[in-house]
Order: sequence, then C-alpha cells, then structure tokens
Amino acid sequence: MRLARCDVSPTDSPSVDRAFSTACNPESNRVLRALRPQDRSRVFPNLKVVDLHKNEMLFENGPESHFMYFPIDAVLSLRHILLDGHGCDLARVGREGMIGLVLSRGTVSTTYCTQVQTSGQAFRLNSTIILSAAESSVSLRSLLLCCFNGVLMQIAQSVACNRHHTIQQQLCRYLLDSLDHGSGNGVACTHEQIAGSLGVRREGVTEAAIKLQKEGVIQYRRGHIEVVNRGGVEARSCECYEVVKRQIQGLLPG
Repeated sequence: MRLARCDVSPTDSPSVDRAFSTACNPESNRVLRALRPQDRSRVFPNLKVVDLHKNEMLFENGPESHFMYFPIDAVLSLRHILLDGHGCDLARVGREGMIGLVLSRGTVSTTYCTQVQTSGQAFRLNSTIILSAAESSVSLRSLLLCCFNGVLMQIAQSVACNRHHTIQQQLCRYLLDSLDHGSGNGVACTHEQIAGSLGVRREGVTEAAIKLQKEGVIQYRRGHIEVVNRGGVEARSCECYEVVKRQIQGLLPG
C-alpha cells in the first residue's frame, strides 16, 4: 500500500536536560523541520535538548510516557521483549523521525519498550503540548499521523523480513540502516547486540559476518563493523531495506 505524502511545508546513565539553544537547531530533525511556522511557534519554545545513552530505557511496558523524542544524532529502537527476556527491534528511529507519539489523552498501555540504540542527543517535548497544538492545526495532525504510519510500516516490514529472509540478508539490512542513521562507514556494535536487535542467535550473526568478510564487503573486530563495499552489502540485503527507505523518504518533505 502506498503511503500518502504529508501535506506540510518545510521552511548507561540517566538523561541530562539542557536548555534549548541555537547550537542545536530543531531543523536537524526532519519532523521538526517539516513544521509550518504557526506550529513552530508553539512547539519550538518548549523543546529541551537531552543527552541519551546507549541501552537507556525511555519507555517501558506499561503506561505511555508523557514525552516525545525527536532525535538529533541518537538512534532509538522500538523493542518487544518476551517474558523470558528475549526480544527484537520492531522499528528504529533517528533524525528522520520521532518516537513517543500518544494518540489519546488517557492512560495508554503498551506492549513494547523504547531503548537508546546509539548514544547522542534528542529534542524532548511534553506530549500534551503537541497534542494541544494539533487540535487546532490540520497540518500538524497530518504530520503526526504520517510519523505514526512510518513506524507502523517499519513494524509490518520487520514481521515479514524476520519470517522470510535469511540472517545474512537481515544483517545487511541492519548495517545499511545503521549507516544511514550515522556517519562514515563504521557501525559500533557487537554480534550479540545485532542478534538481540534481529531476534536471532548470536552464532547465526557471527556465521553471516564471517561470510561477508570473506567476500570482501565488510571488515570486523569486536565491537565494530566496517562496511568496505556498500554496493556489495546492498546487493546481499533483502528488499526490505529499500522498501522502508523509500517509504520513509516519501512521508515527509525535505
């Protein structure tokens, strides 16, 4: 199903709050950049910059948080965790999106958690502020629904990918997505961390990584994977990477 483009115009410790400053421009986040001037005037003054640390939990199973996060350079993962402690990533959000959307004003129970996958900064906003602004702004409501659809689309694609594609294909997709969210050609992660994100055995990730290294498309050492041939990784990935990338790009302008 093709998602419609939004009708908007561009113009390991607790989080540390810092007052909003011009040093961290809201336009570094694609969702905030897409806000119209009248929506910016209500949202921007209430933004706070927070430092987020790898593996930090922002939301856990239970009532939804009162905050929304708009990553600057952090990467957040929406995760489902089973009773035995195993789980997998449902979606990942970086500077192209936001996370923590609440669609009602009541207590909303969740069956997932949100964890910081890559340390960095994000803008934090009290969700009541943006919900109040959305009541009188059609463009803002449209934008929020587009962001919600983007996460939902990622979840749906992940279900199909985990069911039908090989661990090597999933690993390649993970690496490409990580490169898009970061800078350079390196990904800081262990095989165990990747296995936890994909919901597969660590041995399967190691076997796939060894094969990719022998084929000359990656080089790895403990805690770091270097993509030396991106085209080769793309050729070995499943179609899910391109599908998600294309759909996300089509949701927002800019």
